[in-house]
Amino acid sequence: MAKNKKNKLDPDGGDRKFVMLIYEDSETYDWHEVLARVMEYSDQWAYIRHDKDIDSVQRDGVEVQETKKPHYHVCMRFKTPRIRQTVANNLGIEKNYIQRAVKGWKAVNRYLIHLDDDDKYQYPWYDVCTNFSFYELVDKKETEVGKVNELIDFILRENCTSVVQLGNYAREHDLWDAYRRNYTILKDYMWELSQVEKKKQQIEYEKQLRLALQDKRLRKDNLL
Repeated sequence: MAKNKKNKLDPDGGDRKFVMLIYEDSETYDWHEVLARVMEYSDQWAYIRHDKDIDSVQRDGVEVQETKKPHYHVCMRFKTPRIRQTVANNLGIEKNYIQRAVKGWKAVNRYLIHLDDDDKYQYPWYDVCTNFSFYELVDKKETEVGKVNELIDFILRENCTSVVQLGNYAREHDLWDAYRRNYTILKDYMWELSQVEKKKQQIEYEKQLRLALQDKRLRKDNLL
């Protein structure tokens, strides 16, 4: 395999994969505009907003946990190699915000949701904005969290309030272990959904009842 050739403008050489970290409160760039350019410029892209990351800091000699300020992690891939400066110029941002993706494409995308970092907040895969099948790329179903998320997705997608229906889906899709271990959580989702459906039915019933009463009054008035 041919190695990336180094370039005078970028001693790191060219690459097809890059990652970027940007903040919403930056005064040197507009993060909305940068993300818009990422989507226009990159052949493949994925990004996510991190607003639940925790950092350990010293306060008066005591280590405390603080939430990091919101930021975006971005992954970009191109069909042909290019240097960081070229990427930065096209995104309208300084190149120090951009790094070559040293790890593989799959690995850097898995980091978007901290899939391999159990000590960090686990972001749901559906929070990732992308122009490709992120779920399939990161093999989310390999993890317990991924399996549970797939079961929850099924509950919400199919308005599933039946334990039997969910259990059958779990068996058919090799998710039974996650279903069994996380049954309480899944049952809570189905219960909440059932309450929503009951509320909808109650609203519809009251609507039909009002219409029936109005129709009855009209008929009575016509008789008079």
